[in-house]
Amino acid sequence: MPLELLKQARRDRNTALIDVMVLAASADGDVAKVELKNLLARAIERPEFEGVNASEISGLVETSARRLGHARGLEDVLKVLKQRLPGHRNRLLAVLLSTSVAMA
Repeated sequence: MPLELLKQARRDRNTALIDVMVLAASADGDVAKVELKNLLARAIERPEFEGVNASEISGLVETSARRLGHARGLEDVLKVLKQRLPGHRNRLLAVLLSTSVAMA
């Protein structure tokens, strides 16, 4: 697989991981500052986000919140996440990250 395709696949996966964390943070209808801080900390510390600086991750979170806010419904969001998180390992990671945000 060409390098550019690998980079795009990684970006897509990371965007989906951020989406899942934003969904977890907003499950109660509000994203508290502590949840946002925890979300950013979790993403920054994970090897999947290595090479992505904090301001880029913050931008991903803002973009994710806007995209999810304009989604038709949860079913559509989950369908897209399923496509962008291929394989059991990526989905398990998404559950881990979303749980860590939800428990903050």
